[in-house]
Amino acid sequence: MPMMRTFLSRLLDPLLRRARDRRLADEVQAHLALLTDEYVARGMPPDQARLAARKSFGGVDQIKAVYRDQRGFRLIDELRQDLRYGLRLIARDGWFTTAIVIALALGIGVSSTMVTLIYSMNFRGLPFHEAASLVGITGEQTRAQGGRVPLAVFDAWRSASRSFVGIAAEADAPINLGDESHATDQFGGTFVSHNTFALLGEQPVLGRGFQPEDDRAGAPAVVIIGYRLWTDRYGSDPTVIGRAVRANGEPATIIGVMPDGFRYPVDSQVWRPLMSFPPLLTPAAPERPVKLVGRLRRGVTAAQAQAELASIVSTLTTVPDADRTRRTIIMPLNETYFGKATQPVPMMMMAAVLVVLLIACSHAASLLLARSATRAREMSMRAALGAGAAGFARAFANEVAGFGLPYWTRFTFDGPLIAIVAVLSLATGVIVGMLPALHQSRVTLNEVLSQSGRSGTAHPHALRATTLLLIGELALTMILLSAATGLVRSAGVVYRADQAIDVAHLWELRMALPQGTYGTADQRRPFFDALDERLRSLPDVESAALAAAAPFNARDSRGIVMDTQTPAERNPSAGFVPIGDRYFDTLGLRVLRGQRFEDLDAGSRATAALVNERFVQRFSPDVDPIGREVLLFNERAPGALPERVTIVGIAPPLRQQIAAGHTPVIYVPYATQTGTIASLIVRGNPERFAGALRSAVRELDPDLPLFNLQSLERVSYLSRWIQRITSTVFSIVAVIATLLSALGLYALTAYAASQRTQEVGVRMALGAQRSQVSWLFLRRALRQVSSGLAIGLVGAIAVGGALQGAMVDVSATSPVALAGVAAFLIAISVAAALLPAFRASRLDPVAALRQD
Repeated sequence: MPMMRTFLSRLLDPLLRRARDRRLADEVQAHLALLTDEYVARGMPPDQARLAARKSFGGVDQIKAVYRDQRGFRLIDELRQDLRYGLRLIARDGWFTTAIVIALALGIGVSSTMVTLIYSMNFRGLPFHEAASLVGITGEQTRAQGGRVPLAVFDAWRSASRSFVGIAAEADAPINLGDESHATDQFGGTFVSHNTFALLGEQPVLGRGFQPEDDRAGAPAVVIIGYRLWTDRYGSDPTVIGRAVRANGEPATIIGVMPDGFRYPVDSQVWRPLMSFPPLLTPAAPERPVKLVGRLRRGVTAAQAQAELASIVSTLTTVPDADRTRRTIIMPLNETYFGKATQPVPMMMMAAVLVVLLIACSHAASLLLARSATRAREMSMRAALGAGAAGFARAFANEVAGFGLPYWTRFTFDGPLIAIVAVLSLATGVIVGMLPALHQSRVTLNEVLSQSGRSGTAHPHALRATTLLLIGELALTMILLSAATGLVRSAGVVYRADQAIDVAHLWELRMALPQGTYGTADQRRPFFDALDERLRSLPDVESAALAAAAPFNARDSRGIVMDTQTPAERNPSAGFVPIGDRYFDTLGLRVLRGQRFEDLDAGSRATAALVNERFVQRFSPDVDPIGREVLLFNERAPGALPERVTIVGIAPPLRQQIAAGHTPVIYVPYATQTGTIASLIVRGNPERFAGALRSAVRELDPDLPLFNLQSLERVSYLSRWIQRITSTVFSIVAVIATLLSALGLYALTAYAASQRTQEVGVRMALGAQRSQVSWLFLRRALRQVSSGLAIGLVGAIAVGGALQGAMVDVSATSPVALAGVAAFLIAISVAAALLPAFRASRLDPVAALRQD
């Protein structure tokens, strides 16, 4: 207990210091008074008695220091003294502090933002029980299946694998839900194997989950709904369990409600058993691909599980050879949605912000190195008295160290993220402080005294280090500016491509035909023919047309073989867009040459096609394309026979594909390529036409809703997401880097001018002109800028080559663009250096010569 009381007393000393100091002073004075009285009693005069008492007592301040050390912790006292000293320095050198704070705040801020984004998407824990053991199971990417695997392979793995607690399958598809009390609406839906929820560690809060008997062909149809749907649509009515509904036009029963916030896998609100997914009810069901999720057994590695799955699939005789030899991939579940954090786009953005942080550190370190010249004598004396490099590091560090996603994705701060950002910030401050500290710790007293006059001018080593850091800043800035320029130009290409149409008053609605009712083209065609007839006569619709996808958002493609060519194993491809009558008219465009589909007779229309100018430039540059035949290969459907079409016209320029500019596109009549997902492109006022369109569709099929009403302007905006994000991130970091470099050049030029004040005074006293004095400092800045640009140009060419794959119709290493970036950076640099140089030329020679 006495030891604990002593420890607590010493720990609380900083809070009790003033009261204890007063008591200590009173005690010291009492002792001195007693000694003085004793000497007076011996016959000494009062003055001599007081002097003798002090000599006998000893040094008052030394004794007080000893007692302070005994009642507190010396380390805490030293840290407090260092902090007070650092704050006094900050208050004294406001411009210096401001420059470093701005540099590090920008660098740490933008880096922390990117760390937050990547952490939130790739490293934050999933909201599932023991989420670390959950993995995504995919096959090697193919055009036909993507990363999904055939149903037969899933069945074999689920029954034979011993590396997994369980394996579940899923297939995403919209689900139309209606009942007697509510009109049919479309919801995000997923068809899941019966063990999916148990595998994730989730169970319904109301009702029950899927059972094995629910997940069989021919079983009574059942659905589980999401919590949000339950509260919004059914008012949280507990009697919803057992309610009869229509799911994609099929009678079904609600059996459960999932917990609040659960929307697996992305944003689903309705779930049905996997074997009720219509494509899995056909004779080709074993070849139908599904997505897989598994939970590894404790102690089993991904590599071991992967080897086991590969051995199982290699023995199957019910799947094609390509599936038996296809590589199996097991990855953390989060990576199946976001990919690896090491993919090109996040790595490019992370590299860009880390470069900014590096520039910020370089900027702060160069300022500290320059400023360290004014403290060179102090540092050298301390080194001569035995202070080590760690002491210098602490002294300098003290000056700067204070300074369509899955539903579970949260861009918020939590404990681990706060710790990461804190470590990043503190490490930045410490590293920046250590660079000049380590440099000064190796400078001897004789070197400083031989190099410094009364004002302590900078040591040559410090000047060289500062110059190298500034050149590095400028080189990195050149690289970032050139990369940002290329990405902005690329984003501009995509944006300008969208200006081909006036998106004002243009809207898209989508529909999803249930595959159980509209599984074949013969079942879909009558519905779309009837709908097209109604679109012609609706009074509140200015114009409307059907299409497989809205402009800017098409995803399909076909392999292209012209009539004079021979098919190859892998043919060049072009965008493939089925469109209905009035498509271009609704968009406000005209066919450039040839005929529209609606101008053809029924016989000719069945095999007709339109192509855009990019298609002509690539596939028929020297021959008039009109009248030429084209073979179309659907490489996403292996074994499907090619289609032969004839080009009848040249379509207007229009961007169709996501994250691309004007690319080769071939259009075919929608009636020949009807799918279960369709878009309605409408010109008009949605407040007037939306209800009429929904009524027209429900008259044809009461269980078929229209959904996702959005403007084409928004479709265009969302389709440019990748270009917009990458160009914005690079532009922000490039602007910050430019500001930091300009600030560094300004600060160092201003500091150099202040250190050479007496030299400037001598020069001006001897007749130097103001322009000559300005040129003295500007010349030094231009040498640094030219060196930085030369190094940066080489780096910009290298980085541009790496970024070329992310560019659209622009060269990342265009000489004109690089020259423009260099000219811009030179102009900014000259402007930054000119102000302090001009200020130096305005000095009064007499005042300059007197300055110490």
